[in-house]
Amino acid sequence: MVNNLRSFHTAKQMWDYLRRIYHQENTARRFQLELEISQFSQGNLSIEQYYSDFINLWSEYSGIIYSKVSQETLEGLQAVHEETQRDQFLMKLRPEFETARAGLLNRNPVPSLDICVGELLREEQRMATQAAISGQKETADLVNLAYAAQGRNHGKGQSQCYSCKEFGHIARNCNKKFCNYCKQQGHIIKECPTRPENRKAQAFQAVASSSTVSQSTITPEMIQQMILSAFSALGLQGSGVGEGDREGA
Repeated sequence: MVNNLRSFHTAKQMWDYLRRIYHQENTARRFQLELEISQFSQGNLSIEQYYSDFINLWSEYSGIIYSKVSQETLEGLQAVHEETQRDQFLMKLRPEFETARAGLLNRNPVPSLDICVGELLREEQRMATQAAISGQKETADLVNLAYAAQGRNHGKGQSQCYSCKEFGHIARNCNKKFCNYCKQQGHIIKECPTRPENRKAQAFQAVASSSTVSQSTITPEMIQQMILSAFSALGLQGSGVGEGDREGA
């Protein structure tokens, strides 16, 4: 544009040139605006952006129309245009607003465009919130489904080790045994030698096994050894008892 204006020497010459090139008669512009209004729809626009663009078109169109109307008939024409403007705005909403649109048009009287826009903004916010909640629920369902499928794939026909949490073996045969009592590796809590319950069980087994030996084969040395084994399993020292028994014998 600047290059085109370099041949002119005064501001008036420049403005006259611009007017000849870019000025449109009101009739041509009105026709263009009517075409744009008829083809304009919400599309992917939000309610706020759709309303803003729609009002801009109508404002320019109304300015051209009202400039040729007398003051006496202007008020009636404005009332008709307000209804037409509202109806066209509602008709060109996206299909997802069909319920809200039907509710507005079925009122008696039908609300003004400003009230309709306010309610549509609230409906848009409600739909966005509902979509967000639905999206979170769908994501949670997919995650749960994935975990369930993973569990079925890993655990189908296999046992799970409670020590290392892997599938295909049990804790007794695990190569990664870990004791939750003494926090040492190499054995599980059921086999822990420092656990009091296990020591008592070992002592009981030692005494019970000795009772199966025939009385005819029991000797004082064997009795001493069984007592020492029982005390040792309980974490006690039995040497003093053994010496007393030997002296008494």
